Amino acid sequence: MIYVTTDKPLYRAGGSAAIRVKVSNEEDREITVTARIAVSLNNDRLASRDERVSLLRGEVKVIETQVDLPGPGMLIANADVDYDGKSATDSVRAYVLDGGKRIRLALVYHMHQPPWYLPNGAYYMDWAFRYVSDNLLSPFFDGGPYLFHARLNEKYSNVKVNMNLSPSLLHQWIDAVERGYTLVDGHAYGRDSLQVKRVEEALNLFKSQAKRGQIEVLTSLYAHTIAGYLVATHGMMDVVDEEVKAGIDVTKNIMGIDPIGVWTPEMAWDMSLLGIYAAAGLRYTVLCGRNHFPGSVGDKGSIYEPYDVGGFTVFFRDQRLSDVLAFENNLFDERHADRVARRILMEAARADGEDPMVVIALDGENFMAMSKTPGLVAVEMNALYDYVDLLQRDGVLSTIRLSEAGSAKRRLTFIPTTSWLGGFSKWRGERPEHERYWVKAIDSYRSILGAETALGRRLETARYALWHAVDSDFWWSEFWSEYLIDEWLRRVDEEVANSMSGVRASLEREVIETLVNRETSLGIRISNETGAPVRFDVVCCRDVATHVVEPGESLIKVTILPSVAGEYRIPVVLSSKGYGYRVLYQSLLVRAFP
Repeated sequence: MIYVTTDKPLYRAGGSAAIRVKVSNEEDREITVTARIAVSLNNDRLASRDERVSLLRGEVKVIETQVDLPGPGMLIANADVDYDGKSATDSVRAYVLDGGKRIRLALVYHMHQPPWYLPNGAYYMDWAFRYVSDNLLSPFFDGGPYLFHARLNEKYSNVKVNMNLSPSLLHQWIDAVERGYTLVDGHAYGRDSLQVKRVEEALNLFKSQAKRGQIEVLTSLYAHTIAGYLVATHGMMDVVDEEVKAGIDVTKNIMGIDPIGVWTPEMAWDMSLLGIYAAAGLRYTVLCGRNHFPGSVGDKGSIYEPYDVGGFTVFFRDQRLSDVLAFENNLFDERHADRVARRILMEAARADGEDPMVVIALDGENFMAMSKTPGLVAVEMNALYDYVDLLQRDGVLSTIRLSEAGSAKRRLTFIPTTSWLGGFSKWRGERPEHERYWVKAIDSYRSILGAETALGRRLETARYALWHAVDSDFWWSEFWSEYLIDEWLRRVDEEVANSMSGVRASLEREVIETLVNRETSLGIRISNETGAPVRFDVVCCRDVATHVVEPGESLIKVTILPSVAGEYRIPVVLSSKGYGYRVLYQSLLVRAFP
């Protein structure tokens, strides 16, 4: 029956604060309460007040007290009410900044969905659309998290935000807008369906917000690929490089902007990403203040400033604050939602420095949709933006696009290879299937490299399929998606096999008779119907030789030296970059004497 709050969570020393005590009568009769209000700053009493209030049944009244704020520190307001031998109490905190401090707040949302479609174009899951259209935030908002963000931006147009609209998410949205979408169970949603119309609304709002400069759109790899893990563990620089470029193209074509920021999926960092990002014209990314910053090397201050890393800028998020928003998301009621919003801003205001830049970075949809109280998270977000909008007008705080942060004054020479979780076990190690599937994935990757070397051209469709197969969301331990990985790896293998189908090989003779320790020649007939030269390594016993096979029919000779008498077979392998594509078995009849 009592709720204490202040008009703002942050103030500047020398100003004043409004303390508001809301008292409500939940009895079925009229009551008279005695309210005692005490306000202190750093435990020094600023004001106290007693007041008697009569309340009809169901009536609510607000008692307001103004206090001057002589200096910086923690402001605490307490209120107690008594009636008929009963009592209730509540308190609230606010933070008072000194005269010169100003907070720069960078809100960064990672809006992402893996490519939920299958190679045949049907959608295995429809989260990219349901998180727009479904009434997931009831009863406070009709729609999903993506549409909520878009409309929240419209409501608070002076609040700047940074959004990674992942390329695979944008691709699915534009796919739905242009042709509708069909699920694997046969359910179809046309372009005029409510689901697609809401997707179109959200997309158009984000595009207009980007155009007017309210949101800064970060691009990313096309799929949600754990880039740092792939390059550090498997040397897949080429895959990451091409996915970054493909992601930029999607962002440009759909959002109509040239992105300069890149979201590193799972914050899976490795220093070799620097060259890839810089070559693609990207200028900054966001990493983790808890898992990347402590092990970084160089001129280090705090996480509340940008850093130059080889001409590229890295921002470090405040993980503690980011986790408050991301994971402390099961709320009791609207008052709790308001208190969490206030706490975020109060703690941000206590960041080190006179002009700190506080980066709060998190998934943009999951903290809402996966909450036990998603509607109240929407209330919390509305309260947060309402406070931010008010504090910006006060000059206490300003929201910024990351491109506005200014030049980095400090330089780092090294940032450790890790993720936002402090490692990569979530994608390799927590499930027994992980190891076997990574062997399959890397085998498919090696088959692409070998076939490309043999044919002298890139296998674009096979590479495209591989991007999907290694999307981190499919490998995440709790959401392991074996079916989707298999589907896309199967497509990789089919594309490689099709590309090599124009090369056939057979042995010149079924059986070769020879003697021990006598040089013996065997022949391999190659039929090359690819229309271009094919380059192979032919491996037989200890003999390895590279051959360029022109279109048409060719005969390759290989010399062997049998050292064992008997009747047996030896393998003859046509390989490229160490990957075997054709294996023939030559039968030998070897005698010890003529």
